[in-house]
Amino acid sequence: MGDFNARSTFETTAAEMIPIYQRFLDAWREAPLPDADNPIGFTSPARLVGNPTSRIDYVFVTSGVDVAGTRVPVDPQTRHAADHYPVVSDIALPGSGVGIGRK
Repeated sequence: MGDFNARSTFETTAAEMIPIYQRFLDAWREAPLPDADNPIGFTSPARLVGNPTSRIDYVFVTSGVDVAGTRVPVDPQTRHAADHYPVVSDIALPGSGVGIGRK
């Protein structure tokens, strides 16, 4: 996970991201439902007014990881935290007896 500074959307993938997508799964794309407020997962730029316009931050997982949800919180705290917004993924690791959606 991290700040890759490479723009990708559901329609296009930045060339430098292709090797990562060949080996890992994008948690945003694996989440069952998109974030209604930010369906593409834009993370940059963070600003005091307005919404982000590009996606440059990612969480990647392997095929055995369950992704329950992924979101980009845009609120008064995250607007001041950095130059772009955090990506938060709710995941359950393989073999874990507890986790999001598990009993």
